[in-house]
Amino acid sequence: MNSRAEAPAEYNREVGAYEQVRKLQRYRLAEGAEEEFDEDFVFEPCDLSQLASPDTEARAAAVAALGASLEDTGFAILTGHGVDPALYEEAHRRTKEALMAALFEEFGIASFREAASLDDEQRQALRSRAEEIAAQFPVTVADFVDHIDYAIDVMGLDHVAISSDFDGGGGVDGWDDASETLNVTIELVRRGYTEEEIRQLWSGNTLRILREAEQVAAEMQAAAGS
Repeated sequence: MNSRAEAPAEYNREVGAYEQVRKLQRYRLAEGAEEEFDEDFVFEPCDLSQLASPDTEARAAAVAALGASLEDTGFAILTGHGVDPALYEEAHRRTKEALMAALFEEFGIASFREAASLDDEQRQALRSRAEEIAAQFPVTVADFVDHIDYAIDVMGLDHVAISSDFDGGGGVDGWDDASETLNVTIELVRRGYTEEEIRQLWSGNTLRILREAEQVAAEMQAAAGS
């Protein structure tokens, strides 16, 4: 765990290199489970990685988007999917080897885009076969926390935060949805993370960024009024 304190400072400024996943979904609200979604009001996720951008306009846009969301509804959907490029490339390579080659040969297609040419029965068979192959390569909470360890070694504890999609579907055995989040904390404790470090990972770093965003917004407003 000593390497966390020894992480080179320059890596802390290179967070953009670890932002490999973009959250492009748009969200709508409903008053209750049986109600229709409000089609006139759309939530745009706020990308926290832009708050660390060297581009002044990008930071200003991120602050404005976050402020607008909080002002309109009192909450915001935050994203910031940091993935190490080496891990991303390795996962892509292994996926091609273990999943794509078998599927493409079996179904006579050259890419997932060509799956659109399959009929409904073939597409269902393709999904089922993909699930069977994926089940041979389970991802556990321990694997997930391995990635946390690595990110902290590279960037430092102050620049790593964790969260989940509350509806689940992440593919991590033991953390299928928000109800199993405690399993991640248990694994962090098992590895020697302190209570303060765990608090920082789950909320402290994110809250610090939000406070910094508020400060930037106040400075922008003061400059505009002067």
